[in-house]
Amino acid sequence: MPADPAMVARIAAILRPHLEGKRPERIAQVAVEIADAVAPCGVTLQARQARLGQVGRTGELPDRIFALMMDGAPRTVAEICSVLATDGVTRKQVYNGLGYLIRRHEIERLGHARYQAQRQASGPVEAAA
Repeated sequence: MPADPAMVARIAAILRPHLEGKRPERIAQVAVEIADAVAPCGVTLQARQARLGQVGRTGELPDRIFALMMDGAPRTVAEICSVLATDGVTRKQVYNGLGYLIRRHEIERLGHARYQAQRQASGPVEAAA
C-alpha cells in the first residue's frame, strides 16, 4: 500500500532542516534508521537490504520471503508458497530461502513449517561495508 503523500510531505518538512548540508550517504543512513524505529517487527526490508547489499548472491527470493514476514505475524510454508507460486517459485526454493534467512538470524522457526521475522532491538543500523 503506497504511503499517504500528505503524511510524507509533513514528515519531510519536519526532517528537512535537520538534514540540510548532510552527505547523501548520511541522509540514507538516517532514513534506514527511522524506518527501523517505526517498523512493526523492529526490522524492515530496506534496513535488511542496506546491511546485505541490494541483491546478494542468493538472489531476490530471500528478500521476497522476508518482505512477506515484515508485519511480524507467523507464516507457514504453505502460505509463503501460495503467494510465491504465481511467479514459479517451487517449495524447495522456499525452504532453501527460509534456511538462508534462519542462518542469517533474520527469521526464527517457531515449529513445524512455521516461521516469524526475528525481533531485533531498535538501534542504529551498522553501515554496510
